[in-house]
Amino acid sequence: MGFEIVCDYVAGKQDWLAFGLPIEGHLRHAGTVSQIAQQDVPVCDPSEALGAVQERARGGDWESCVVVNTERVVLGLLRKDLWESTGSNIPVEQVMDAAPSTFRPHVKQQEMASYMQKNNMQTALITTPDGKLLGLLRRRDLE
Repeated sequence: MGFEIVCDYVAGKQDWLAFGLPIEGHLRHAGTVSQIAQQDVPVCDPSEALGAVQERARGGDWESCVVVNTERVVLGLLRKDLWESTGSNIPVEQVMDAAPSTFRPHVKQQEMASYMQKNNMQTALITTPDGKLLGLLRRRDLE
């Protein structure tokens, strides 16, 4: 057939999609959450002081900061009201929401919009199956 490099992805198609890897064919235009999730979401370290997070976040239109480790695995979520109302020397890990819900990049936009509306969610974290942050989905971007 003329292919020079061929790989057998043993984990299967569902795993490929769940990791947000490139797709072709009819699935390319399926309208998944990975296509509209914001990838430049602010992140912070769990040991970082709230004051440092507040300084970084001032210039943006963000309502939260994703708490990640050095491999970008999601550990928690720090909401804006917490970094604005709590002492600036307190570490992020003391006030973050631990283990927030996450969603895979292959979830269809319509399905996610319904889920977010039903559960009154404004944002959703998009991660790989091993918990690495891919982006943040805003409900307003779906609507």
